[in-house]
Amino acid sequence: MNKSHRNKIGRISLILASIFLIILSVTNMMTGGLGWRNYWGGLLSPPFVILISLLLLYAAIFRWDKMQKKQGDKKGRIPDAFKDDWKKW
Repeated sequence: MNKSHRNKIGRISLILASIFLIILSVTNMMTGGLGWRNYWGGLLSPPFVILISLLLLYAAIFRWDKMQKKQGDKKGRIPDAFKDDWKKW
């Protein structure tokens, strides 16, 4: 599987997961629920989950390319953090 195919699968899965969480939260609010417990026992508030899901959906649709690029400084250089670390040991 090439890199572009994996990126497409990741993008589509993030979009589907965001939409699923939005639908789950809206149906929970419509039935009068105040939230639900996650796997670890923490309470999830539907408005908070909707907000986070909308941010993930926005990132998956409009900012996917910027999330994939390595970040550099203002001149475009990408730092090599572990370049000579092996020489110190």
